[in-house]
Amino acid sequence: MNIIHNVKYEDLRAIVNDNIAKTIIKSREGNIEVKSGGGGKYGKVKD
Repeated sequence: MNIIHNVKYEDLRAIVNDNIAKTIIKSREGNIEVKSGGGGKYGKVKD
């Protein structure tokens, strides 16, 4: 949870690709849309 809530973007970029780092930051800021799952499937982040 520390990664999701506290790690700076620059530090994330040191260990994951840019797309993942941007998605983590968007999630932290509440700026992502999630497609609902169901029937035994997880939801997915919309592009």
